[in-house]
Amino acid sequence: MGRDADGVAFGLYWLTGRSTASQRRKIVLGELEIAVRDLSDGTPDELRHYTAAIRSTDCVMVGNGTQVQELWDCVISGLSFEDAHRAISYEPDPPINTPRITATASLKTGKASDFLMSAAVSDPAWPTVAEHRSLHTRSVMPGQAQFVTTYSGDKEVPAAHGTPIGVKINTTWMSLMWEVWEALDPQLKVSIAAFPLESKSFLAGHSINAHSH
Repeated sequence: MGRDADGVAFGLYWLTGRSTASQRRKIVLGELEIAVRDLSDGTPDELRHYTAAIRSTDCVMVGNGTQVQELWDCVISGLSFEDAHRAISYEPDPPINTPRITATASLKTGKASDFLMSAAVSDPAWPTVAEHRSLHTRSVMPGQAQFVTTYSGDKEVPAAHGTPIGVKINTTWMSLMWEVWEALDPQLKVSIAAFPLESKSFLAGHSINAHSH
């Protein structure tokens, strides 16, 4: 999440998957929500199928699990995002303990500001303890963005990551989406979506689904 080389505020979210169940998913853009949906007729799985993004005239929130809806409900009820985020934990999928990553930005002035990238991760030394990492920038410059991934290391033995960092963007948000999509491992990539933050709808964005059109 950040601003592209032209200064356009944007969000970018992608899915990868190793298992058949994780592969059989797609990203669906709606007006005020983005959903990760199942392509099969199986039982819904909250670790794989969830609302990935929500927006209003005041705020946008993007993340990799059911915590997006939970955090959104807390924020619109008056709780600060920081306080709400401290109450969530990593995903219950040992031994990986996948981080729950969430990004937010304020839209109250009509311009995106207060970019916050956060992650709830399992402490490396004390795996049952949740750490809460974050990176906040009040006003990002053109070409400045924040980035976080859930995993690192070998794809056969993935390790939890979840540390937000700053990155430089040298292209437009649409071109960046295609660059990231092409860079993902062909055997793992599932779906990707990119969208301008200062529009009124996620439908101004674009998505690519490997297994559905």
